Amino acid sequence: MRRGLCQVRWLWAVGIFAAISALVGLVEWRQLAHPLVSTNTRRYVSLSPAITETLIALGVGAQLVGVSDYCHYPKQVETISHVGSGFTPRYEAIVALAPTTVFVERVNAANTESLARFVNVESMPWLTLDDVIRSTRRLGNIVGHGLASEQLAQAYESQLKSRVTVESPRVLLVMAHSPGELKEIVFIRRNSIHGGVLEAAGARNAVGEDISGAPRMSLEQVIQQNPDGIVILQPATEVDVRLIDDWRRLSVLRAVQTNQIRVIAAPEVAIPGPRLLELAKRLAPIAAAWKKSV
Repeated sequence: MRRGLCQVRWLWAVGIFAAISALVGLVEWRQLAHPLVSTNTRRYVSLSPAITETLIALGVGAQLVGVSDYCHYPKQVETISHVGSGFTPRYEAIVALAPTTVFVERVNAANTESLARFVNVESMPWLTLDDVIRSTRRLGNIVGHGLASEQLAQAYESQLKSRVTVESPRVLLVMAHSPGELKEIVFIRRNSIHGGVLEAAGARNAVGEDISGAPRMSLEQVIQQNPDGIVILQPATEVDVRLIDDWRRLSVLRAVQTNQIRVIAAPEVAIPGPRLLELAKRLAPIAAAWKKSV
């Protein structure tokens, strides 16, 4: 038994060594394969859709040589190499691109520790509104577009400031579930950038306390919260009315009784990037209408 365990550990060590050796070899090959890449040429890889959209908004799309598998906006990113994600980066593919910097959201930083031995990796806090504002400014300084990043940061600060009043409706902001399977909901935390968007639209978050764990809630907990309204964020191009039908089965809810349930369908609703400014504008008239009726 002990001998077998030692063999397993030996094989594991050999596998790790082989992986590192392959990356070292790839770095050496990259240096030979890209002899004309100047040390002053900036080449970026983004392993986050939000960071990718921010980089393009700052005007550095031409320097993007790699993006995550989940990056699809704007259309120009479809022609760029897709190299995994922050959670599962494809190391060899990334190193082969000879990037100056690889950007990743801090929540996935641990998954790029090995990659950081061979290329410069910048991890960005990207959860709360304050995180996004600070990281946007830092991103601009790194890529040499400080003015554009300052303008975007100021847009976040001015357009996403809280507009909550005592008359604001309590809104439960949730991600779309699978139609016909409303058993547990994923809600938007107050202490997230989407939570900031909700308050900027003039609505109070029905979940009034800050949440550090997984933002999940049972239907029993939803009934206890009993929000004034429910907004469903659906990452799709068209509204699936079955989502509302599922919620209507919870007839004890105030939001159901007053017909205060809406779906906002757009591919970008789950991405904490510059397009959240548009989401705030779409939420504002909903919150304003509900304020008058509650």
